Amino acid sequence: PLYEGWFLVLFNLLYTSLPVLYIGLFEQDVSAERSLELPRLYIAGQKDELFNYWVFLQAIAHGMATSLVNFFMTLCISQDTAGPLSDYQSFAVVVALSGLLSITMEVILIIRYWTVLAVLAIFLSICFYTVTTWASQSFWLFTISPKTFPFLYADRNVLSHPSTLLVVLLNVSLNSLPRLALPVIYQALKKPHSKVRVAGEKAEEITAEPLPYLCRQSRARRSSYAFSHREGYADLITQGTSFRRSPGVNSNTRAGHTIPESPSHQKKMPFLGRKRHPHCGKVSSQDTQPAS
Repeated sequence: PLYEGWFLVLFNLLYTSLPVLYIGLFEQDVSAERSLELPRLYIAGQKDELFNYWVFLQAIAHGMATSLVNFFMTLCISQDTAGPLSDYQSFAVVVALSGLLSITMEVILIIRYWTVLAVLAIFLSICFYTVTTWASQSFWLFTISPKTFPFLYADRNVLSHPSTLLVVLLNVSLNSLPRLALPVIYQALKKPHSKVRVAGEKAEEITAEPLPYLCRQSRARRSSYAFSHREGYADLITQGTSFRRSPGVNSNTRAGHTIPESPSHQKKMPFLGRKRHPHCGKVSSQDTQPAS
């Protein structure tokens, strides 16, 4: 195999597992209060928009592209050269380290909600790689089993040359460039459409008429005489004079009959702001009919 055996065994177990677990468990792009205010954010999960066959194929293509960049860029630089990358073990170490740092940089670009756990997960992953590589490439384990631990001081020999570090930096930069460029291009292409949508929403907000504010007043019973345009009924309404005929009065009541005033007419009405005098005039039967 191209990579060291221990690197293949511990790559998914220790080197890259903690950052991925952190992203799956603790990463959030919006706050908890915002997610409660916008229930439509959960529609993407209900429709399987975040993980489906298309997203899975994109992840596979991304991984294959990263591996190909690391392999062929290192191969092109180390081809027909006599230096730190001329042997097989040094070549394998550069490709493996480029892949690990590319994934770590990808995780750093994905994380938006930085906490102590995020920093700790990335730091522990790098520490696991450093300690495990130093132990598996030590002279003590090489003397015990040369076939099991064949990469004797491979990382130390490779990383001691600045040119090798530049190759690793070049591979990581090329692998991280699409992650930085594609979202910017996508937002640039999507931005005009969002402006049109926002402008439409603002137009709708401007044209929308606000609902009138209903102010409830007292529940006092209102008389239909308040809407009459004829003069002479305002005092009768405020004083509470009733035009109902008593049982002893028939329809042939003469016009000169005087309506007796009620004792309640003598009461003061403070809500009118002034004292009202009782009405004692003569009212004809024609005037007592309400206006149509």
